[in-house]
Amino acid sequence: METNRQQPRVTVRDIARRLKTSHTTVSRALRDDPRISSSMRQSVKEAAQSMGYSPDPMLAALAQYRSGKSKKPITAELAWINCWADPKKLRTFKEFDLYWQGAYAEAENAGYRLEEFNCPGEVSPARLAGILRARNIRGLLLTPGWAGITPDWGNFPWSEFSIVRFGHSLNAPLANLVTSDQLMDGMLGFENIWNSGYRRIGMVMYECQGTRLVRFSAGYL
Repeated sequence: METNRQQPRVTVRDIARRLKTSHTTVSRALRDDPRISSSMRQSVKEAAQSMGYSPDPMLAALAQYRSGKSKKPITAELAWINCWADPKKLRTFKEFDLYWQGAYAEAENAGYRLEEFNCPGEVSPARLAGILRARNIRGLLLTPGWAGITPDWGNFPWSEFSIVRFGHSLNAPLANLVTSDQLMDGMLGFENIWNSGYRRIGMVMYECQGTRLVRFSAGYL
């Protein structure tokens, strides 16, 4: 009596042998890891399909469990610079509180501790720079100023630090920027209302100064 013999499962290592590459490269390519070239990702996917590869859900669950159990040790600090006159008010704004939560979680995941530094007017830029140097902190997250009022950074040694700033209001040198796209927000809001069938569309804003009004208005117009 002839019995059906189950074919062995095609593995990542099998695909790697077919393509003469490492199993790590194949695994990353199957996850669309940007570290792998698009041509290699395509070759891996085509080989996987032709060989009848399908991921093992049990192994995937085990890998996820192991990665979730491991936690990278804290090896350095990053500074969240809060220069509001009343520092506690910064995170009463939902947007800024979400900035903090996201930054804190990502920093911890990468092995950093995110620590808040409050620097009202009495703390000079030179004093703040000295504190950061003493703590060996080289990464700064700069929060936006309140109502257009920003501290005078004077001769703060920006070149010594890696900087990300939130919002357009902070007067700081060229740095990576995280903020809402107010121009696109105005355009998106108008288009969605238009697509809902409305034709007499007005714009109402609270009183504000500076570029925020210009950006929202430009998007609307």
